[in-house]
Amino acid sequence: MSDNRPTGPMGPGVGPAQLVMLLAGTVITIATIGAWLYGATHGIDTAPLFAFVIPVVGALFVAQNLGKTSEAAQQAATQTNGLLGPRIKAAVAEALADRDAARTRQAQGDISARPAGVDDDAGS
Repeated sequence: MSDNRPTGPMGPGVGPAQLVMLLAGTVITIATIGAWLYGATHGIDTAPLFAFVIPVVGALFVAQNLGKTSEAAQQAATQTNGLLGPRIKAAVAEALADRDAARTRQAQGDISARPAGVDDDAGS
């Protein structure tokens, strides 16, 4: 099975979209900390800053997780699309053939119709 995940400088599974999100999150975090420190040292109210930053960071987090979820769904569809159906059909056909062969042997008297573990002398 091949690994179709994108490969970037951060390793497998980290492609350009993930790097952009990571970079944006890092820049926003550093800018927020810098703005908060500046506001705190100069007596400026920082509540509006956090009222803006928290939804933006939350949106980045949600977008990144949605991207991972859609990539995982796409990978699962690629790995099973058209391949799983024939394998299931072959397994079911083999199981049914084994069952039919056992019934045929039983009908021909090759297999005892009595369940396993039942003795003929148990009743006497």
